[in-house]
Formats: sequence, C-alpha cells, structure tokens
Amino acid sequence: MISCKGVDNNIVEVDGICFDALMPERLMAIPPIKSYNYVSLQLGIRVTNNTSSHFRFCFYNGFCLLPNILDANKQVIFRGYDCDRSIEPFTSDLLLVLPGEDLIFYPEVFLYWQQNPKKKRSQKLKLSVSFKESDSWVFDINPGVY
Repeated sequence: MISCKGVDNNIVEVDGICFDALMPERLMAIPPIKSYNYVSLQLGIRVTNNTSSHFRFCFYNGFCLLPNILDANKQVIFRGYDCDRSIEPFTSDLLLVLPGEDLIFYPEVFLYWQQNPKKKRSQKLKLSVSFKESDSWVFDINPGVY
C-alpha cells in the first residue's frame, strides 16, 4: 500500500484513505487591484486508497467536496457557495479508486478582486474553486501565508 506520509503538513488520513492537497506552485501571483483579471491557479487533491476495498469519490459539484483553507494561524477562513443550478451526479461521475491506487483531481481555481457593493472603492480578494456543474466555493482571502 501507498504511504500517507508527506514532507508538508498537507495530508489527512481518514479510515485508510489519504487526502493530499496539491499545489505545484507555492507562490501565487495576485492580480492587480481594479484590474478585473482572473489569475488561474493549480490546486488539487490526491486521494489514495490504502484499504482493501474500492471506493467511489465525487468531484462533480460543490456538495460532494467541501474544501477548507487554513490561514497562517490554522484558522478556517470564510467560504461561500455559489450555484447556478444543482443536478445530481450520475454513477459515471463518481470516480472509482481501487485498493492501493490513487486519483488526482484539479478543479478550476482562480483569484480575482470583487467590488464591495456597499463601498464602491473597496474590493475584496477572492479565491474560487469551480466544479463541473457550474457551482463553486468562494473564499475571502488576504495576501499572506496559508
């Protein structure tokens, strides 16, 4: 079986299943404020099955995967959910992971600035994690270490 030990503290093991946060580029370029540009990021998750049973995992929509981001103080930062519509996934959308195997999933992730509707001159930096079925988790973040 594959080990769940990693160099960084980005691996969690639950009942023999390892979840490893992947971030090939450790520094992110923040778009200039008021630029209305989106900066794409590569953030992913590796799921490793260290059990003797097969498991199916859903990365179809935001209801299947509930990501958390921790700040430098190990506090969970606020996340919101944005959904245009919700459709139940088909069995084919549930990815099979056999014993001793792993899968890697990279959702669409990007940074952008959003104008505060109450304060026209104020903008908030957002990180969006989008899924196949037009929904996304959106995090309020500040430049810094996570």
